[in-house]
Amino acid sequence: MSEYRLLPIEKRRSLHPLWYALGCWLLVLLALMSYGLTMWLIQQNAKYGWVPIPGPGALPPWMLRLGLTPKVIVTWGTGLVVFLLLLGIVSTVYAILMRLFGYRVD
Repeated sequence: MSEYRLLPIEKRRSLHPLWYALGCWLLVLLALMSYGLTMWLIQQNAKYGWVPIPGPGALPPWMLRLGLTPKVIVTWGTGLVVFLLLLGIVSTVYAILMRLFGYRVD
């Protein structure tokens, strides 16, 4: 009869609960940073004219009835893109740091 033995279980370093709170606050901070950066980009665009923003005649009437002006659409779209870029940068840095320090999250 063959002999079975248990292999030693690799002990994983658990993630401290403080990291979860830090991640929550970091999300709020990223949202505020993306709002500020978006407002700055829109002001710089108005100043230097990088991308022309069309007038209200370029939208269908139902969008105007909902209050969706071109400036609102550009602001929300730019804000979303900036937020996703910042989130990608922070997530990449966070993943590299976690890998360097040996943490594993299941």
